[in-house]
Amino acid sequence: MTASQPTIDNDALTARLAAATGFEAVYASGAGVANAMLGVPDVGLTSMAQAVEPGGRSCRAAGGPAHAGTE
Repeated sequence: MTASQPTIDNDALTARLAAATGFEAVYASGAGVANAMLGVPDVGLTSMAQAVEPGGRSCRAAGGPAHAGTE
């Protein structure tokens, strides 16, 4: 099974599960990182480093491309 659309994940475990299920790419949303990982609302309280780091962890865990939402 190959899924052409990336799936949203906010942690390395979810990224690994997505890759095992057939997703070719993962996406860490800015709101997901702020809400789930930092416990703050998505109103610009996270730094660029805080938003990008989970995407890097997801990329390493999934073994493929990852997008980090850093708007």
